[in-house]
Amino acid sequence: IYLGNARADVFADVSTVTITRIKEEILKGDRLVPSPDIIFNNYAPHAPESQINGRIISVYGGVTEVGKGAIVTLNKGEKDGLEMGHVLAIYRKSQAKSLKGDIVQLPDERTGL
Repeated sequence: IYLGNARADVFADVSTVTITRIKEEILKGDRLVPSPDIIFNNYAPHAPESQINGRIISVYGGVTEVGKGAIVTLNKGEKDGLEMGHVLAIYRKSQAKSLKGDIVQLPDERTGL
């Protein structure tokens, strides 16, 4: 997840950086990892070969609701069978509802693709 830019002040096994641009919240003590050199400029959207069950753990921009074209981070990745170009459906977990005194579990609602 891109959070911002930093300048290395001390470059060693444990380095010190100065944050020069912030896109998302960065806290003292956060750890920095190098960005990959891979360029993601050519891929074909397609469904995964097997079902992927995961959770959205972060929404780019820090919003609580997402819409078409939103960028999200999942708790699943390559080790779980995901690859560049995979397209997933999003389901909202339903709540149990009381109907005429009976508790009914409604099905999960598809809210996105």
